[in-house]
Amino acid sequence: MIDVPYIKLGELCTVNQGLQIPISKRFKSEGDNRYFYITVQFLKESHNEKFYVENPPKSSICNEDDIIVVRTGSTGQILTGIKGCFHNNFFKVNYDEEKVVGKYLYYCLKSKEKQKEMKNRSGITTIPDLNHFMFLDMKIPLPGYSDQEGIVKILDSINSKIAINNKINQELEAMAKTLYDYWFVQFDFPDANGKPYKSYGGKMVYNQALKREIPEEWEVKELSEIAELKAGGDKPKLYTKEKTKENTVPIYSNGITNEGLYGYTSTAKISKESITISARGTIGYCVLRKTPFVPIIRLISVTPNNPNEVKFLFESIKNLVFENSGSVQQQLTVPQVSELKLVFPPNDIIKKYDSFTRSSIDTIEINKEQNQKLSELRDWLLPMLMNGQVTVAEAEEHLGMVAEDEETYKS
Repeated sequence: MIDVPYIKLGELCTVNQGLQIPISKRFKSEGDNRYFYITVQFLKESHNEKFYVENPPKSSICNEDDIIVVRTGSTGQILTGIKGCFHNNFFKVNYDEEKVVGKYLYYCLKSKEKQKEMKNRSGITTIPDLNHFMFLDMKIPLPGYSDQEGIVKILDSINSKIAINNKINQELEAMAKTLYDYWFVQFDFPDANGKPYKSYGGKMVYNQALKREIPEEWEVKELSEIAELKAGGDKPKLYTKEKTKENTVPIYSNGITNEGLYGYTSTAKISKESITISARGTIGYCVLRKTPFVPIIRLISVTPNNPNEVKFLFESIKNLVFENSGSVQQQLTVPQVSELKLVFPPNDIIKKYDSFTRSSIDTIEINKEQNQKLSELRDWLLPMLMNGQVTVAEAEEHLGMVAEDEETYKS
């Protein structure tokens, strides 16, 4: 263990407050001397509209290697890798590059310990506000410069592996989606001669329920005819483990961020491959579940009667347009989802689609599990490295063993 000193941020850096720009002076298009305007809206997943600011003061401009901190709203959230002009809800951290490695400072401020401290320092008012003094009064562990660089290298390597896995998963999901569209939307699945069905004159018949043509011998079925649907139950208490003969399983929420809210329970477990549909919030968001899970109250689970149909149903459900119940709090219900109509092909075509996509599903699941383990390892290593409880050399040796275990597992 290394004795690491704690230094006040005020001894390492200063801060610049962001800029409040009236809506009348925001531009919707790029142009000379215009900068992307970074606001709290940018933090939302639904953000899709950009605004630009013309000739802002230099103090409110950040580059990709700068660190900016959210002062109000999502207080303490740390951002980097963004170029533009930042809003008054943010401030930029100007650090002394001779004393602290920028990426080390970024990782330190993102640690759970510092995130919690910033929220505590922001107060308990209706709108928490992390002021400059409270931020600069915080202390961080500051190992030697070379150790800071070593810590950054280790954490970057873990994040890089997570990013690679995510990219692989995105590409595999895109390939499965392309094949689905080709077979089940354009109806160019392989015919008896291996030719694209519709393009080579396959017979199409008009379906009254869907108001369009579908291939001959295909059916239209309600989702309840081909799968079992269940509404999720109330969320059990977190951090409670029930001692049972069965393995404990994760509790999943809507899957938008980390694919689930993890707790432990052995009741209401669904063991078969299934799909979950978000019934509240981002209505209709779907996740394919390969491992046992327990859906909580904001989820509807869909378990195919035939296991070969899970990937087909997953892509089919994602293509559906969901209408909420019309209540004050928008939500889906099991009866609504049960009545949704799907174009349903003969079983041999579904089997072919399953055989083409099965390895991709397995690879995606392995990558997700690996990313979960890597994230846990990173979050464990971060404070240990910064506090000197684990040396850079020890961490590198541990990561080497993890990599060997992964290769053994894959082979």
